[in-house]
Amino acid sequence: MASCFYCQKKSVTGFRVSHSAIKTKRQFKANIHSMRVRFADGGVKRVGLCSKCYKIIRQRFDENIAIPFVPLSLVNKELKIT
Repeated sequence: MASCFYCQKKSVTGFRVSHSAIKTKRQFKANIHSMRVRFADGGVKRVGLCSKCYKIIRQRFDENIAIPFVPLSLVNKELKIT
């Protein structure tokens, strides 16, 4: 099952409610994106991150705040700028 590596967000169940108040089961899926990340020890691994966590990690990376791992897309973006 797809879940966020950072916050462990995953699918939850709920109800689809019609105008006549008929309830049918449905799933609310997390917006998970698969990406490669580099850990502090230098290892690279493919993990799933939700959009909210990716945004938080990107902001912390831009502010030079210590984070346990960095998506390679941010590392490559920084290398192209310099």
